[in-house]
Amino acid sequence: MSTKFLIDIAEDYKLLYETRENYDVIIHAGEEPNAEEIHAHSLVLRTRSAYFRGALASGWETKDKDSGSFIFKKPNISSSIFELILKFLYCGEVNISDQEGETILDLLVASDEFGLTKLIDHIQQYFVENQKNFLQQNPVGTLHIAARHETFNEILKFSLKIICANPDILFDDFNLLEKTLQGCIQYIRFHEISMPDFYHKVLPYMSILPNNLFDDILRCYMIPKAVPLYNAFPSRYKFDSVLIDITHARLFASWIDDNDYKRTLPYKFILLFRGSRDGFQNNIFHQRCDQKGATIVVAKIQNSNQLVGGYNPVDWDTSGQNKYSNCSFIFSLNDSTNLTNVKLGRILSSYYSYAICCNSSNGPNFGGELHINEKCVNTNSIGYYPNLSIPNGKQIEDYEVFQVISR
Repeated sequence: MSTKFLIDIAEDYKLLYETRENYDVIIHAGEEPNAEEIHAHSLVLRTRSAYFRGALASGWETKDKDSGSFIFKKPNISSSIFELILKFLYCGEVNISDQEGETILDLLVASDEFGLTKLIDHIQQYFVENQKNFLQQNPVGTLHIAARHETFNEILKFSLKIICANPDILFDDFNLLEKTLQGCIQYIRFHEISMPDFYHKVLPYMSILPNNLFDDILRCYMIPKAVPLYNAFPSRYKFDSVLIDITHARLFASWIDDNDYKRTLPYKFILLFRGSRDGFQNNIFHQRCDQKGATIVVAKIQNSNQLVGGYNPVDWDTSGQNKYSNCSFIFSLNDSTNLTNVKLGRILSSYYSYAICCNSSNGPNFGGELHINEKCVNTNSIGYYPNLSIPNGKQIEDYEVFQVISR
């Protein structure tokens, strides 16, 4: 029989926190001349914090010659914040109910620096539920802090929600706006904003944009395939494919929504199946793609640049049944590098009930009009979809199936 005395252990650590007996860490917290010396135990710090574990193991900090204690200098964290952190590390306790909003934000930033995930989650939840007045009065400043820390998702969402509900709070004072956004402008992906959105939402505030950036944005809008010179970052929209890139994904998304996505992508394209990687057998396609919801299929015709495929908004399975869809489509790109030379065929209204054919003997099958059988593309002029003149019986170099999920 095993008996646990966790309460006793907790009380002992609490006593150790209060007395700091036999400490071997000296922390200088806060900026001079108001810095204060705080004592702690390296065993507790390295056990409870990945930051301190790395620092103490790698010798980031110096040692006091006389006492042998580790010396940490943290001018960016006040002594009061550090004491809250230490009480959490020693006792697993934190009381922020009587703290001001700015103090809680400082504690959140310090928690992120020390990698205290559970404390970060707790503070964010408390902040959103109990500090709404502070957030509503300081959404821009809070957003500025949250945007610099990947773990501050809840506060980021709440701040954006407040700003989106009342965007005028950003623009009441252009001088204040420019000062507030000065450090953020360089990180904004203006070139991924659609022209209508840029005209309506950015152009009215062009006076706060650097002239060279504004000219560069206009150049990229006016010259097809122009490469940005400023604020040029790798695209956020990355996916695993040997057949298509972001421009194809935007084209597919525009067909799915019947919208124009030249610079944004509202869907995630998650690779489920690739013939050259997984094997072209039909049963492998079903193992990897059945019951995954909406998918898009892309196949490359052998010895050509032609891409063919289709969109299925419902599940694949091996039921041997036809499935209803009013928004599925098939397509053909004669040249994968030229997106203007494309044919699109949507399911005809009289044949919605036959849009998708699910059968274990085939791979993806769009009503029998277009289906892939291992390394072969087969087509039939049944009339469920428009005839795109896709050649029948052609061998394919590869084909991929992507799960389509809204962002």
